[in-house]
Amino acid sequence: MAIRKIREIGDEVLTKVCKEVTKMTPRTTELIDDMLETMYEAMGVGLAAPQVGILKRIVVIDIGEGPVVMINPRIVESSGEQTGEEGCLSVPGKSGIVTRPNYVKAVALDEDMKEDGIRDRRRRTDGKSNLSRTGASGRSSLCRKSRRRTSQHRIRRSLGWKREVKIR
Repeated sequence: MAIRKIREIGDEVLTKVCKEVTKMTPRTTELIDDMLETMYEAMGVGLAAPQVGILKRIVVIDIGEGPVVMINPRIVESSGEQTGEEGCLSVPGKSGIVTRPNYVKAVALDEDMKEDGIRDRRRRTDGKSNLSRTGASGRSSLCRKSRRRTSQHRIRRSLGWKREVKIR
């Protein structure tokens, strides 16, 4: 596993549409491992393949309940609305007010290339960032550092975290 460079806003790769993953290869497995390690090292809660320069529809997240891998995610249902402050690993040291659906259900493949219904973070693999959803006032207020530094992430880093369980 290796920590990859996180691409920052302005990098053209973040605006491109990603290719679907058609089969799990050793290189794809390595990419997923690297993405998880990179996300934890950066104290993030989500990371998409374009954020490490790879144009594939792969997203990894961990909101404190263990890592989730989503391959070729697509939204199948959403409802409600919520607004809150969010940061993005591709926009370091900044945060903004973002409005999202309150509930989102997505269908994605897991690491065994089996379909699973889970929450979604597809916008990044469609060449869109969280910041594209903020209004002018939200973008102008992007001045506060926003990194999620949970004790779980610090513990994983200090223990040399390695993924041992496949997520379904």
